[in-house]
Amino acid sequence: MRIIMLLSIVFVMISAIFLFRIKHEVLDIERKILAAHKAIRQCSRDTMALQSELSYLTRPQRIHALGRQFFPHFQTLQPQQMTRPSHPAP
Repeated sequence: MRIIMLLSIVFVMISAIFLFRIKHEVLDIERKILAAHKAIRQCSRDTMALQSELSYLTRPQRIHALGRQFFPHFQTLQPQQMTRPSHPAP
């Protein structure tokens, strides 16, 4: 009877230590998941800001104005100036 009681106490202690360890591992994993979600949200905000900036920078009116400012001697290409390639594309 004493052996069974002693084994039961040892089993309960081992189970408690095991469950305590598992609990802390789960809490650590949850913290990592929350940090990953936060990083994903930040990347998403950064991506939206960069897409907005790119759409502003690549507006045709802005590019045209910059072209006139920095390359005033260039003229708009006319359709008659276009030539066909000398060899057909594969």
